[in-house]
Amino acid sequence: MSFFEKIKIIASKVWVYLLPAFKTFLKAYGPVLLQTAEKVCLQLIANQIPGAEKQQIAFVQIQNELLQKGFQVASREINKTIEIVLDKIEADKTLTGGGN
Repeated sequence: MSFFEKIKIIASKVWVYLLPAFKTFLKAYGPVLLQTAEKVCLQLIANQIPGAEKQQIAFVQIQNELLQKGFQVASREINKTIEIVLDKIEADKTLTGGGN
């Protein structure tokens, strides 16, 4: 990605969506939150938990795991991370031909 492409992203409206997520992952708990969310979401998908229920169960499991590790994370950051992880998993399935 060229320098100008990076500037274009930062100046675009997409940046408003990406900035909060970016700030979250710069914090000490960011990598732990992302790793935990990926693990929990993949488990719930494997167990074929429906959408709305999946979000609620994921939130509780991620929050509990983070608290056990000593991190208190805002609800909106956990929810946004779940959303990002589920979108990534769906995109990966589409790219590999696994999603219909």
